[in-house]
Amino acid sequence: PRFAGLFSPFTEQLTLHRSPARSPQQRFCGGLQGSVGSWASSCVPLLRTLSCSSECELQMRFALELFAAVAAGLVKAPFTVPLQRQELPSNDGHAVSYRVAYSGPLEIGKPAAGQPKQRLQVVFDSGSAHLIVPSVQCVSPACLRHQRYCVVNSESGVAIDADGTPVTDGDDRDEIQIGFGTGSITGVFASDVACVAGVCIPQHLVTATEMSADPFSHFEFDGILGLGMPALSTSPQFSYLHQMHSAGYDPVFAVWLAQDSGHSSPRGEITFGGFRKDRLTGPLVWVPVADRRSGLWEVEISAIRIAGAVSDVCDFHGCFALLDTGSSLIATPTALLDDIGEVLQDHTIAQDHQGRCSSDEALTIDLDLDGLTLVLTPDEFSRPVAGANSTGLCDLAVMKVDIGPPLGPNVVILGEPFLRKHYVVFDHANQQIGFGLAVAGLDHTLV
Repeated sequence: PRFAGLFSPFTEQLTLHRSPARSPQQRFCGGLQGSVGSWASSCVPLLRTLSCSSECELQMRFALELFAAVAAGLVKAPFTVPLQRQELPSNDGHAVSYRVAYSGPLEIGKPAAGQPKQRLQVVFDSGSAHLIVPSVQCVSPACLRHQRYCVVNSESGVAIDADGTPVTDGDDRDEIQIGFGTGSITGVFASDVACVAGVCIPQHLVTATEMSADPFSHFEFDGILGLGMPALSTSPQFSYLHQMHSAGYDPVFAVWLAQDSGHSSPRGEITFGGFRKDRLTGPLVWVPVADRRSGLWEVEISAIRIAGAVSDVCDFHGCFALLDTGSSLIATPTALLDDIGEVLQDHTIAQDHQGRCSSDEALTIDLDLDGLTLVLTPDEFSRPVAGANSTGLCDLAVMKVDIGPPLGPNVVILGEPFLRKHYVVFDHANQQIGFGLAVAGLDHTLV
């Protein structure tokens, strides 16, 4: 396929087994944050004096409840992490495509005496559910080009087996193999604290002893922080959302990606413990998570329309949309992609004056959810045709992905092209996903 993503979560496969003891290690291997009380004292009285529409009153009530809960210590304040965008262009002579990754900083552990802080860049991936970082034991080329984690360089770090039992040098170890749609890792386990935006939370993690060249050799990020629900992880202690909740934070996160075509930095943000209304151009619409106990962030699709024509794909086995912050793409099953191609061959998609793909016709792919229709436009599902004779046209850029049971066959992946236009809030506590149109560019409120 011309348009390939980084991580296809539904193909993530976990395999646990015992590995022989390794040679003994040497002791050392070579926001929204602020004063919650001041917020509550200054903002709550101000909010109580305001008078506005019913929608505004609902927002004020939400804010009052949040401030009161934070001030009372029932819920801790949200925190925000800036994200950097890296893209790898590819030109097959016909269409320009990209693999894209958004990553942010993570610090692991309390440094042992004389040791530096262990700082890494991670992709925040809603399609997986483990914190995965390269280990100093990993000497594959993909690991050597990245920052690597050493458990004995952390005062808070402990080598463990999958069930959390501590292990010592010379013991056999539980080993895990994780296969993604693109790439794979093999690793062992550790327990430490993961610090995001200065907020440190106890966390079990996978330390990779082998990493595939693709994609890990090609991108600058070091590891992955999985944000799938606890059902997707080896145990709840491996789930960042579960550990957030245990530490007193709402198990909620929200993703905003800049739409502008410039290369200013940062390129987006992820907020934990809540969401930011200033990233929305209108209200959020909440849709329940599909009750399939998969641990994935997916919603049920009742119907799909292509340029107004209803596809019959969902008539058999139903359809689902999977929200994937670790994917560069929009992907569909073969049957739906065939329907899209058949309809679009009678339409023209061309580049506008800004180089984006658009159409003068009502050319959209509509996904009907519970109480909401997601509208995909040409700039989300097509890419400019390459070459001197391209004449400014665009070509379909949807990846074909066929998934077997129990998750398949009819799953639509909504990755980076969709997320750049929408502010999406993932709410584990209430088993729902919030959708809203996102503000387009960067501003000075980014923390």
